[in-house]
Amino acid sequence: MIPPIRTTDPPAALNELGDVRRRLSAIADPAALLEGMFAFAPVAFQIYEASGHCLVTNQAFRDLFGSEPPPEYNVLEDDIAGLHC
Repeated sequence: MIPPIRTTDPPAALNELGDVRRRLSAIADPAALLEGMFAFAPVAFQIYEASGHCLVTNQAFRDLFGSEPPPEYNVLEDDIAGLHC
């Protein structure tokens, strides 16, 4: 199930959200869709644990930065990145 989205224009957003939900309900394996979107996105993505350690990055991230963050890296302890968390 897709969680509700809050918006400043409820009627338009709800109509679009309803359409998206209807279309996604026809997908047999939504987890596979999400995995594919993450893996093949042209945008760099990384997913962190709540503790600040990186769990996974996509290929676009590795292409941009040349590698994944080292295991000891913690985004919440980073003086620059931590300012935006």
